[in-house]
Amino acid sequence: MAFVDQKSLKERSTGMAGAIIIPAALGAIFISGLAVDTIATIIKDKPFEGVTVKLPPPPPPEEKIEPKPKPDTTSTRVVAPHRPIALPTSDWTVKPIENLPPIGGEVIPLALPPIDTGPAMPGFTPKVATPRNDPGRWVTDSDYRSSWINREWTGTARFSLEINASGRVTNCQITRSTGHNALDNATCQLIAKRARFRPATDASGQAVASTYSNAISWELPD
Repeated sequence: MAFVDQKSLKERSTGMAGAIIIPAALGAIFISGLAVDTIATIIKDKPFEGVTVKLPPPPPPEEKIEPKPKPDTTSTRVVAPHRPIALPTSDWTVKPIENLPPIGGEVIPLALPPIDTGPAMPGFTPKVATPRNDPGRWVTDSDYRSSWINREWTGTARFSLEINASGRVTNCQITRSTGHNALDNATCQLIAKRARFRPATDASGQAVASTYSNAISWELPD
């Protein structure tokens, strides 16, 4: 009996343990199901959080430069319409002017006082330039070179001089040649060097420039 009781106790313990284990297992399964549902619910209800990637801004659009319109250079000519102008008319006529009688009476001349021009200025007779020294001494026999004498060069040289207001010779020109350039050149050189003049004067008595003409004969000395 004691053995039976012990067995029954053991079986009872085993049955109780099984009874305890089964509810525990069911509780664990239930808890696991709740946990799974809870996790699933949490995962399901959590919103999606993505990563925002900032893109660079797009480049600004290219500005289109529109060409400026060319100014209109054509001129517009406005022509007003030609309208005839109506002039007023009248019935009156223009009578010709009748001949007037001549104006009689004596014509009295208007006498003006004489104009005083002051005392008359004394006049001067214009004078030409005249030699102050002897023209015969302008060229002498001593000016004849021996080479000219040996070649028997002779002739008459006609010349024209320009005299300034001081009576000096400023220019000499041969107007008629001796036929020898050496004699012509010597004539102008000697006269320009030796001739002295009284200058010419005008109507007011002032000394002025003038001209003088003469001739020199080149003859072989005796």
